Amino acid sequence: MEPQLVLQDFRGKLNSDIETTRTGLIKGASWKKQNIVVVMPADARIPAKVAFSLWNLIFPPNQGVVKLLALGLEVGDAYSKCIEQIIAHP
Repeated sequence: MEPQLVLQDFRGKLNSDIETTRTGLIKGASWKKQNIVVVMPADARIPAKVAFSLWNLIFPPNQGVVKLLALGLEVGDAYSKCIEQIIAHP
C-alpha cells in the first residue's frame, strides 16, 4: 500500500457560504473558537471511511475539528509529516 494522508471533507449547507455562516454565529455569540487537529497513524487494516464514521460518533457537533489519518506510515514518521503539513498550512 502506498503511504497517503486522508482528510475528511465537510461540504454541506452551512459550509457552502462560510462567511455568512461565520458572521451569523459570531453575531449570535453562539460560537467560541476551539479548533483542533487530530492525527491518527493507521494501518491498512481499517478503511479510512470506517475510522471517520467512528470519529463522528466520538466528537461533539459544532466543534472545529480537522481529522487526519496517516495511512501506511510508521508512527513517528506519520506524526512528523502531518505536523509539518499542519504548520505549513495558512
